[in-house]
Amino acid sequence: MRHFRLAVSLIAIAVVSTACIEEPTVVSLTNADVAGSYSLRAVNGGALPAIIQQGIGTQQKIEILSDQITVGADGSWSGVESTRITTPVANGTPTVETKVTNTGGTYTVSGRSVYFKDAAAGSGFAVTFSGDAFLLTDGVSTYLYSK
Repeated sequence: MRHFRLAVSLIAIAVVSTACIEEPTVVSLTNADVAGSYSLRAVNGGALPAIIQQGIGTQQKIEILSDQITVGADGSWSGVESTRITTPVANGTPTVETKVTNTGGTYTVSGRSVYFKDAAAGSGFAVTFSGDAFLLTDGVSTYLYSK
């Protein structure tokens, strides 16, 4: 009987303790919270430049040299990405081209997630912020951006 009362007491303490624990509050972000400039720091955990497409034979190799996303408090964003494209040439020196691509559009905030919509392409991508950084995943690679 003594063990039974001890077990009941321990269960009661556990129930009361659990009831008193507060769940962490998920703070919803605002446009002002996400506004700023974010630089690409790593691709799949590796430093830049990062190979995002490796050609075989006559196929191109594409490397990201840098990427900068600027997020405005007004719901707009812009991006500037610099890539290097190496194209093999039969019996010769490969051609190397550096390309700068400008993008931009609008974004919406929902909780800790932000959905960026590309104005030109009409497509978009969602990210979840953690402090001053976010991860972008395209199904193949993971890109780390931070302020």
